[in-house]
Amino acid sequence: MSGSVSFVLCVDTEGPLYESPEACIERVNRLFGLDLVPGAETLAALQNGEMDLGEHTEAVAKVVSPDIRDWHGNWKDVEANVDFGRTPEYRNQVVDDEGRGLVFNWFICDWKDFPDNPRRKPMGLNQVFEHYWSLFKDTQGTDPLYFHHHARPFSGASHHPCHNWSNVPDHITKLSANLLEFGHWPACVRTPIMAPDIHLFLEQWFPFDLSNTAVDTGDQPDVSNRRWTDWEGAPSDWSLYHPALHDYRRAGDLGRAIGRSVQMGSRYGNLEHHELVGAFERAQGGEHVLVSAHTHDHSPCQKLSAYYDMINRVRKDFPGVTYHNATAVDAFRRVLGRDAGKAPTFTLSQDGAAITCRSDGPIWGAQPWFCFRTRDGQYRWDNTDMLDDRTWRYFLDDYTYPLDLVDRVAFAASDAAGNTAVAVGRVDNGVLGAPEFRSVA
Repeated sequence: MSGSVSFVLCVDTEGPLYESPEACIERVNRLFGLDLVPGAETLAALQNGEMDLGEHTEAVAKVVSPDIRDWHGNWKDVEANVDFGRTPEYRNQVVDDEGRGLVFNWFICDWKDFPDNPRRKPMGLNQVFEHYWSLFKDTQGTDPLYFHHHARPFSGASHHPCHNWSNVPDHITKLSANLLEFGHWPACVRTPIMAPDIHLFLEQWFPFDLSNTAVDTGDQPDVSNRRWTDWEGAPSDWSLYHPALHDYRRAGDLGRAIGRSVQMGSRYGNLEHHELVGAFERAQGGEHVLVSAHTHDHSPCQKLSAYYDMINRVRKDFPGVTYHNATAVDAFRRVLGRDAGKAPTFTLSQDGAAITCRSDGPIWGAQPWFCFRTRDGQYRWDNTDMLDDRTWRYFLDDYTYPLDLVDRVAFAASDAAGNTAVAVGRVDNGVLGAPEFRSVA
């Protein structure tokens, strides 16, 4: 009996991206050890194939290609791009076996406190999240919002990669702000860079992870040397796996499930025909397979049509395989054989300075995410007292933060099936008001 293929279309949602011609050539010089004159004239010459760079010619051509450097550099153009991607004309380029068009999985990244921002990324907490929340808060079945994070490097530059999340806890602030302001908690994550500290943080909070980018990096030196994207030896056959404690690339005994997501329309690591065929062949043998590919909100969605055509062509060769356009959560559930079931529900109570959260069902991890907003607008996160596997408590007092200086508290968690539970309560003069609850299956 044939299985199924679930296609998870991911959008790394970061807002506008601008790169000047001078900055592009400086990037080429840094990548390939060249000494080209930065500027529009050099960029045009490279794009027109007028410069012989020896062994680097083809690799440089990919970096400077107008089909790669086609990013939208302002919100107006990004919004037009997103609006076009929402149209039935666009979504119905691939209609699945349930009659559903393409599903966009938005992995949201806010940019916070980068002192150097030459790429003109939208700075400010919740700047990107609020924009997309306003668009898709009521259509989570076709446009779910998940978590994506670029950490701040030592240089403070928003266009420089960063190899750890531990030095600057902006990921904690962002998750807390999303929760406290919008009542949102993500069950899935996609991080552009993985390292041991990131790996162990994700294990605590997210049942589903689409960060695996095990691909052929080809002739691009910044990724082929494994400095910023090291998935060497991780599964590249579309199989999900539970990672090992000390090596996120290897199967082990940890809990979260990691899936693979490749690129579309990039200078390396794009979705290829033979890989798609391999996924359908596995499904034809009876497996449920998750295939994921990602793009950016600042990248023109029109250029993805060639990939959609490829999906449609391959589908025709496997008529017995069921094809789904899927949310990330639905795809993980299908492959792992987990029923959605009932989302857990939280209740909150107060006893003096102690706020207690109770769940009517099991959650992912040892404790829910707990955070609060101070009266002067700061976001704070902390661990709870774990009273039992469904009850947690936190004291807001002089040892932590005085309750009368807090105006909002929140608890959130997913469960093993990717359902989420949220409880947000307002605090007025030290008294917890009626909380707002949200459970999403």
